[in-house]
Amino acid sequence: MNTQLLNQAVNQIKTASQQAQAELNNQAASFVNDLFKSLQVAYPAWRQAFGTEQDLNLTKKSWIRAFAESGITQKEQVAMGMKKARQDQSDFFPSSGKFIAWCKPSPEDLGLPTMANAFREAANNSGHVL
Repeated sequence: MNTQLLNQAVNQIKTASQQAQAELNNQAASFVNDLFKSLQVAYPAWRQAFGTEQDLNLTKKSWIRAFAESGITQKEQVAMGMKKARQDQSDFFPSSGKFIAWCKPSPEDLGLPTMANAFREAANNSGHVL
């Protein structure tokens, strides 16, 4: 009897886990679909990048993988990437690598000087005692 209860509990846990994973997958798909709609608005020549609907769907899956591999997991990161995409002067759809780079804040995005300016400032002040 105890074995039967244990098996039922394990099956319920597996089912709940599978349902949670399916819901997460649906949310990720919805998020990526919305992202691609926004990118299509920002890049009027987006159709050049996708010959078929299948190409578009494969690209979406590739971007999801690329986001995961690059640590892009927060909506705020993607929002930063989208902000930079809207400022991009190209008419053509960006690569996943380019978009991922836009998702990562630069020193200037954080209100800091560029690396060159920071180095110059450090060099200019290296003779001063604090």
